[in-house]
Amino acid sequence: TASLLGPVAEYVKLLDFTWDGTGISAIRVERTAPYELEWGRVIALALDRPCAAFCRALSVGPLPQSARGQFEDLLAIVGARSRPALRMLEMRTSESRSAIDLATIALGFPQLAVLTLSAGGSRSTALHHPTIEALNLHLFSLNALERALVDAALPRLRRLTLGAEHLQTVGAPLGNLVHQPWFAQLEELDASGLLGPRAREILVHAYGDRLAHLRLT
Repeated sequence: TASLLGPVAEYVKLLDFTWDGTGISAIRVERTAPYELEWGRVIALALDRPCAAFCRALSVGPLPQSARGQFEDLLAIVGARSRPALRMLEMRTSESRSAIDLATIALGFPQLAVLTLSAGGSRSTALHHPTIEALNLHLFSLNALERALVDAALPRLRRLTLGAEHLQTVGAPLGNLVHQPWFAQLEELDASGLLGPRAREILVHAYGDRLAHLRLT
């Protein structure tokens, strides 16, 4: 363990590794019991090890309450170095007010195919990423979802799942999304419980026959 993981070896019980012929293919970090740790630095150290050079999946969270306020820093630290091998990124926080800088995702993870984010909101105005095919976005409010997706640049997006803790909004919730360039290329959409009657009508009549999967209940 010490030879393979170096300084990360002492934290090996906090990280769940999946191994294959290339070395570590996936890392999962999930912990609710208190533990004082700079989670971002430890996860980045693990990804920097030679045995994790071809790690394709990273799942983080939820983390203990002692990690409150670390979530955005964690993503920035892990994404400070470009990690083109990562194809799946999942970040979940139980802290409803934690926000995500979406620009960090495009810079640090340039080859992502699947992105799952569960957080309070987003700091950038829109998500721009050239390779994301499946996006699962659960944010604090409908307004946070709109900030992330209106004017987003997602040329390969095919599957979209949306969720929000609070549904109060002004006007038709998410009604503007159906007019975005990336929307017409969707094959699957799950927006259960988010859409108002007008947006639902637009979705069903204009796009329902073009989607392989549409869930609006």
